[in-house]
Amino acid sequence: MSFIDGVNGDKLTKDFIAQGRQCPIAAVVCLCRQLCEILEYVHEHGIIHRDFKPDNYLVQEDGTVFLVDFGIVRDLRDDPQTTLLTPTTIGTPAFLAPEQIRDAHAVDPRADLYSLGCSLFYTLLGRPPFSGMPFNDVLQAHLNAPRPRCDKERDDIPVWLGQLIFRLMAVDPAARPKSAGEVIWMIDCARIPIVNISEMRSADSVSPTVEIGARFRSRPDFISNKLLSASGRPNFVFHEDSRSEMALIPAGSMDVRVEKLEATIALTDFFMDFYPVTNAQFQAFVEDSHSRTTGDWQQHLCTTDDLQRPVRNVTWHDAWMYANWSGKSLPTEAQWLYAASMRGSQSHPWPNGISLQQRIDYGVPNNADERTAPPVVGGHIPNHFSIYDLCGTIKEWICDWFADVPFGLKPNTGKLHILNPCFLDQGTARVVRGSAWSEDFSLISLYKRSKLPPAQSSLLVGFRCVWNLQNPSSRD
Repeated sequence: MSFIDGVNGDKLTKDFIAQGRQCPIAAVVCLCRQLCEILEYVHEHGIIHRDFKPDNYLVQEDGTVFLVDFGIVRDLRDDPQTTLLTPTTIGTPAFLAPEQIRDAHAVDPRADLYSLGCSLFYTLLGRPPFSGMPFNDVLQAHLNAPRPRCDKERDDIPVWLGQLIFRLMAVDPAARPKSAGEVIWMIDCARIPIVNISEMRSADSVSPTVEIGARFRSRPDFISNKLLSASGRPNFVFHEDSRSEMALIPAGSMDVRVEKLEATIALTDFFMDFYPVTNAQFQAFVEDSHSRTTGDWQQHLCTTDDLQRPVRNVTWHDAWMYANWSGKSLPTEAQWLYAASMRGSQSHPWPNGISLQQRIDYGVPNNADERTAPPVVGGHIPNHFSIYDLCGTIKEWICDWFADVPFGLKPNTGKLHILNPCFLDQGTARVVRGSAWSEDFSLISLYKRSKLPPAQSSLLVGFRCVWNLQNPSSRD
C-alpha cells in the first residue's frame, strides 16, 4: 500500500475558512472534475464507494487528487447478496444519498454522485447541506427536505455550478446526472481555467481568473469571472437581477437552404441565457416590475422544484416585457438556430456520441405515458456553446414574426448574404422554436419551427433571452 502525502478535502476547506476566505470557484470546479474522473473509473469497474465525503479524498502538493477509504464499497460484480455484512444504513449522515439511507445494499453509482454534490456544497460554503440538527433529523432531511441552493448563499457561485450541485443532490436518482462522465462534460463546456488547488491554499495567492465588469444598457451590471474569449470578450456574463448566466456565442456564419432559397447567414457576437427563464426568475420580474402578465403561468407553482422549471403558459408579450425589464432581448430565429445547431452543423440538440437512454430523456419514448411537466432546467447535457435545454424541455418564443420561409426571405432571389437577420414585418403570429418535453424523442429536431399568435399562451411554450452586441439587421 502506497503512502499518499496530501491534505484531505475537509482540512482543505477548513484551511480556507481559517484564513477568512472561501475556496475559489475555479479550484472547486477542478477538484470536482478530478473526482469525477476517479468515480467514472471506479464505477466502470463495478464499485460503489458508499462513503464519498471530503474526509475521503486527498489533494497532493501538485494538485493531484486521490480517493481513499474503500472499506464499505459495494461491488456490483458480485451477487447483490454477497456485499459486505453491514447494517442497512451505512456511510456518513451528512453526505448520504436518500436511497442509501433506505437500503445501502440497493444503491448504484448515482448514490456516489449525490455524495459528491453534498461534498461540493460543503467545500463551497463550509458546511454540509443539512447540519445543526440531530442525527435522525439529518437523515430525514436527506429523504424529504427541499434542497438548498448553494448559489443563493454565495454570490460568486455561477448559476450553472449551483444548478449542477442542485441536480446532484436530487432526491430522485433519475433526476441526477446519469454518470460521472456526464458531470465531466458539463464542466468542460463551462471552459473553466485549470488551476493547482494546493497552490491556491496560500493566503496571498490570487485566482488566475479574469474579472470584467460591463454596463448593460442603463442596468444592471454584468460580471464575468471566467477567461476571455479569443475576441477579448468574456466567455460568460452574469445578470444579477434575474440571477441568470449567459454564454458568449461567438461570431460566425451558417448556410441555410430552404425550398428554392440559399443564403449564408452571418451573426456578430451575442450572449445567450444558459437556460430557459425559470418560474423563479419570472416571479421575481413580476414582483419587481409590478407588471400585469396575461398568461396563466402561476398555475404550475405547486412545489419548490417547480420554481426551477421553465416558466410556461406565457404570451409573447409577457416574454417581451421580461426581456425589456432585464435589459435583454428575445432571440431572433437566426440567433436561436445558430446557437442550437452549432452554426447549422447538426439537427439534434444533444452532443454526438451520447447514449440512446440519454437521447430518450429529451422527450417521450414511443407508447410511453406523457410527462406532466418539463424537467428542472439544466437537466440535459449542454452543447459546445454551454447552452442547455434547447430541445426536449420547452418550446421557446422567438423575436421574429412568422413567415413561411425563415427570416422572411424570398425564394428565387439567388444566393443571399445576410448579417443578423430578423423578420420584423407585421404578421399574425410569432415564431416558436424547439421541442417540448412531451414530444416523441425520435421526432425532435432543431429545424422544427411553429407559430403562435403573440397574445396566446401555451403549456408547451416558454422563452430565454439574449444580449445583442449589435442590432439586427442588414442584407447584401
